[in-house]
Amino acid sequence: MSPHSSKEAVDDPLWKSVLEQTFIHFLTFFFPEADKIFDLSKKFVYLDKELQSMFPPKPHNKGVRYVDKLVRVQLVPSPDL
Repeated sequence: MSPHSSKEAVDDPLWKSVLEQTFIHFLTFFFPEADKIFDLSKKFVYLDKELQSMFPPKPHNKGVRYVDKLVRVQLVPSPDL
């Protein structure tokens, strides 16, 4: 394992933890009107296991696999409904 990939193995979980801790800020950065789109009072659901199951390990566990974050957020109900 190269030193670079070892650092990635440490950094990836740390980055994902930071993202979970600050996800509301992440949403409002990319969606300035996030409070009008997403119901920010509802709990965010992190679906890491579901996403990881879509990309299973390589045969004989060769290579390190990283799966990005998948988050379920509730939308603000449309006034038309």
